Amino acid sequence: MSYFDFEPVPLRDLLPRVTPGMLLQTAIFVLSVMAMALVTTPGYIRLGCIVGLASQPFWFVATWRAHQIGMFLFAVLQTGFWIRGIVAYA
Repeated sequence: MSYFDFEPVPLRDLLPRVTPGMLLQTAIFVLSVMAMALVTTPGYIRLGCIVGLASQPFWFVATWRAHQIGMFLFAVLQTGFWIRGIVAYA
């Protein structure tokens, strides 16, 4: 066997495997950063609260699966504050 002989590797072995946890973390990151950016932009506070509220189901699932009870309770409180912001800036 020479240096240039190699066994081709299937493309699926080169790509990272996307797991449900990766999708959860990506959704949490994207939606939460968008919410923070919008909430701190005058005129877009209500939209930021709506985007923040949209991130909450991902927070619930991620913290529940990780058995992080404190973070789960924080997510419950955070949901209340997002709803409060939507009502206040209606």
